[in-house]
Amino acid sequence: MNIPPRKLSRADDLEQWLFEFQVFAKANLYDTARQSDVLPALLDAEILKVYQSANLYDVPSCAEKLQKIIALLRETWAASDAMSASFRLFESAVLLPGQHPRDLCSNLDGYLVKARPTLSTSDREYLVLQKLLGCLPVDVSSILRLFTDLPLKSLADKAGILMSDNHALPKSNSVCSISENGTDLNNSVRPPIDSTKKTEEVNSIARNSPKDPMTEVMDRLSKLEGMFSQALMNPRQPTNETPQRWRITCDRCGAAGHKAKDCRGQARCTSCGARGHVGRICPNRNTGNNYNTSSRYISSTFNPNNISGDILFTLTEFCIGGRALIDTGSSTSIINARLAKVTSVFPTSLILKTANGSRLDTTGQGWFTVSFSDIELRWLFVVSDQIPYDMIIGRDILSSHSLTVEVSPKTVTLRKNIVSCVDNLLLDISVKANLAFKTSISQLANKYEALFSKGDCDYGRCNLEPLKIDTGDSLPLKSKPYDIPIHLKAEVDRQIQSMLRTGAISPCKSSWVSPIVLVKKKNNSYRLCVDYRKLNNVTVKDKYPLPNIEEIFDRFSGSKVFSTIDLKCGYWQLELNDDSKSKTAFIPYPGAGLYQFNVLPFGLCNAPPAFQRMMNKVLEGIPGCAVYLDDVIIFSENEAHHLKTLHNVFEAIHRAGLKLNREKCKFGYGEIEFMGYIVSDRGLHANTDSVKPILDWKAPTNTTNLKSFLGMCTFYHRFIRNMATIAAPLYDLLKKGNPWFWSESCNSSFEKLKDRLSNIPTISFPDPHKEFVVNCDASHVAMGAVLSQYNETELVPISFASKSFSSSQKNYSTIDKECCAIVFAVRKFRKYLLGKKFIILTDHNPLVSLRNLKDPRGRRARWLMELEEFDYEIKHLAGNHNVVADTLSRPVAAIYLGVEPDHRYEQHQDKAIGEVIKIISGENVNMSNISE
Repeated sequence: MNIPPRKLSRADDLEQWLFEFQVFAKANLYDTARQSDVLPALLDAEILKVYQSANLYDVPSCAEKLQKIIALLRETWAASDAMSASFRLFESAVLLPGQHPRDLCSNLDGYLVKARPTLSTSDREYLVLQKLLGCLPVDVSSILRLFTDLPLKSLADKAGILMSDNHALPKSNSVCSISENGTDLNNSVRPPIDSTKKTEEVNSIARNSPKDPMTEVMDRLSKLEGMFSQALMNPRQPTNETPQRWRITCDRCGAAGHKAKDCRGQARCTSCGARGHVGRICPNRNTGNNYNTSSRYISSTFNPNNISGDILFTLTEFCIGGRALIDTGSSTSIINARLAKVTSVFPTSLILKTANGSRLDTTGQGWFTVSFSDIELRWLFVVSDQIPYDMIIGRDILSSHSLTVEVSPKTVTLRKNIVSCVDNLLLDISVKANLAFKTSISQLANKYEALFSKGDCDYGRCNLEPLKIDTGDSLPLKSKPYDIPIHLKAEVDRQIQSMLRTGAISPCKSSWVSPIVLVKKKNNSYRLCVDYRKLNNVTVKDKYPLPNIEEIFDRFSGSKVFSTIDLKCGYWQLELNDDSKSKTAFIPYPGAGLYQFNVLPFGLCNAPPAFQRMMNKVLEGIPGCAVYLDDVIIFSENEAHHLKTLHNVFEAIHRAGLKLNREKCKFGYGEIEFMGYIVSDRGLHANTDSVKPILDWKAPTNTTNLKSFLGMCTFYHRFIRNMATIAAPLYDLLKKGNPWFWSESCNSSFEKLKDRLSNIPTISFPDPHKEFVVNCDASHVAMGAVLSQYNETELVPISFASKSFSSSQKNYSTIDKECCAIVFAVRKFRKYLLGKKFIILTDHNPLVSLRNLKDPRGRRARWLMELEEFDYEIKHLAGNHNVVADTLSRPVAAIYLGVEPDHRYEQHQDKAIGEVIKIISGENVNMSNISE
């Protein structure tokens, strides 16, 4: 059967997908009736809802149904294309020459109604408002942003007054300037040159007035509106104090307010940026570009001296994050072109210049919804590929949202909300998490900011009882230092000095001495390790057990939110007692001195159990938390419980005096890596990066290499179906007395295992509230079992198990082999089955009446007695339905088909060995042949 096409989503080309579906249907000989049933199964969740709402599910399978489904899909795609076209019109709309802003708002609202019909009126007005402000000249929009609480129509009318051709505002030298304490210093509207004395008096009074800056601007705007309204009502009546110089246009540069003879050539063109003319008469102007009609000039002055801090942000529509620079010297907000690729960008004629006067190239403008901490806003950003940050937040956003920048504590304040700068605390929080959840995690991390390590030398010290190295009555042991290559002695000295600075080691005089070795890491750097083998031989072993990984995974049932935290230099946070420190003494090389560890070093036999005991004691009693050495995972059913557990874990670690490695901590993920596995709400899956070394493994050449390979495979045994059967030829090679011979069956088994590892399935977590189902089956060489549970109507696997029969078990009768498989399965899954009723499925019908067996004897009697403590019901499952368990028990076809060597024949074929055989047999032999 051919592989079906991918599931259809709105992002696909419908006609191309339908063609691929027809190819698939034709290859599988589907008639039109069959196609009408198969096609809906290949729709994603969103399109499937459209199909469901059309009430086509109950229509009988036929060619007519197929045509209706295809017609429905085409109608859906046509509507989607129309919506996209309307949204593109909304994004590309500009304010045309002579167009009133109120008309632009009406057009924008019409586009949004068609593009986003589900938007509420308030949301639609908000988007239209932001788009309108982006289309207006910066001087006008900067003033109007102070009055965004007004109705949209009123704001558009005010924009029309300020945009009047006869009463245009002069360019402001500075739109907004934010002081260190958040005070607005220069947010004022300057009057035109040669204005009336009355206006000058108003400005003088305003400058000396102790009014609030917002009140001052509102008063000025009201006065300007009155002046403009009067001028519009009486356009031919000049004022008594001064002529209407703004009606005069320069024939030389094109600017208003002076004649050509008084021109100083200082006008700046808004099209090309040059001085000496204005954009209306620009000789370099591209008349074919409609976007130049709303061009404006912005001087951006972002530079390192203006930095107030950088914060993390997220483009909420695309789940993309980055770092944003808060720059009070930039009059506009800019986004990096790398991030702008995710959406449509329309052209712009804006000219951006840096503080040193150099021009900053732009590639357009685009609307983006941005969130940082608990702030979310939608803004029109200028797009440029020449900024060093992912985003620059300029004065336009700061002033529009009443943001004040406090430089000293490095915080950005939006009314009463605070966003902390992240120069020292960048957290890895899932971009798929909702804004409120991410905000809560950030606030919790800020509360416990001291919990996160600030560098390599900053790690905690556990305040619990120090570790003791118990060597019994053993005398001190000494070892000579190993030879260190001359060119690596400098590296040894560097690492020694680093550990001295952190306090991990200190110089000493000790009777215990161990040598060091340098181990090369994957990145070609070296790790300094101490060879404590002699010390470990005389150390009394700590029997504290490490956790069972499978038991940890079983606790994840029902969890949907996961976080992992990692300790900074975990072992080094556990101190040694004074008597034990001298036992860890080591010498790097002759003449380099003697040093001892003050903290728990790597390489001690009791290091893992001691560290596990410490972590269990620190996190004792916290539900929804599991720890394996220095790896801690937090798992919860929902976000509220997750935040509570995170708080409890942070508090416990803080009380213990430990510190976390921020770079390795992950928070709020729906899918996360833990102990080499991928954990999610769907279940457990092997990490492909961890499996890759096994897939790249070369065919073993000796038993040591083979044992290593089988050991790696055994780590993933719960994912591999019929592992015992597949690996049977390989285990035969390891049997005592069997010669090493890599046969065809061994190679087939080796490749089969790697193939199974490359296609590892996802297994579910056990749910103690659901009934367990055990599938069992046996073949002539092995037995297999599968533990499963029903997920709604589907039976999903939880764990696989298989085992080869011993030489004596291979002689069992068929019914005994099948019964032995049941006993094996119950023993293997005992912790899930004991005390709870479960079902056993077998394809051997006589076992259904196993409990009613009359006069059981021997092993059958023992097996029945062992099964009596369980509450089970045996049901028959036809062999063709018992596929998984049956596969687990079946041998690979090529396992025993390889040709084994004839050792007697091969020895006689060897010339030297053949001569030796003749000597032993008493035949006459030429000794010269043997001497060679």
